[in-house]
Order: sequence, then structure tokens, then C-alpha cells
Amino acid sequence: MLSVVTITFNNFDELCRTVASVPADNVEHYRLGPEASILDVGAAKGFLMHDFLQVLPRAKVRGLDVSRYAKENAHGGMGELIDMGSAEKLPYPDKSFDLVVSINSIHNLPLEALKRALREM
Repeated sequence: MLSVVTITFNNFDELCRTVASVPADNVEHYRLGPEASILDVGAAKGFLMHDFLQVLPRAKVRGLDVSRYAKENAHGGMGELIDMGSAEKLPYPDKSFDLVVSINSIHNLPLEALKRALREM
């Protein structure tokens, strides 16, 4: 069952505090171990991947994005951990990750592509 959550922010500071808490909140909520494998779909420049590594330094993080520019200009060495590809057809075997996240990405896909992406994840 898919849950959809809409969050409204009163100001930019509130948004920043909420986004900054995502890695720690997910680690706690999903009870991820110190060497968890995490995939960020729509990773862009890898900021969320980097933040997960701050919380779980031994985690195995990967990112997936369609933008070569983002991969080549990724944050803090994350570019080598970002694969090129689409959420519609993940280039990984099934059950490769303990957690798959996608923030501010897949909603940009047309409806049928979005459905394929959700099934893939």
C-alpha cells in the first residue's frame, strides 16, 4: 500500500530543518543497521546521499539520476556513487537495497511513467 504525505512549510527555515532531519528520521524509522544499503532515486548532486553517510558512515549508498551535469558536479565526491538512469527501469537487481528514497523527483514523471517507477522501487 502506498502512502502519500503532503507537508506544508510556513517558511524556508522550517523547510531546511525538515529536510535536514530526513536521513536520521529514516534510519530510526526503518531501523537501518550501520551497513545498510540505501538508494536515492533522483539523487541530483548527491546531497541526501552525503547526509545519509553522515548518519551511517559505513552505509552503502548509491544514487540514480538522469542528469550527467548533476553527476559530474556532485557534492563531496558523491559523483562516483551516482549511476545514470531512470526510475522507470532501475539498473540494479531486485532487493538490492534496504531503503529506497526519492525526494522531489518522481512527481515530475508523466502518470504512466510514475506508475512504472513506483513498481520498480
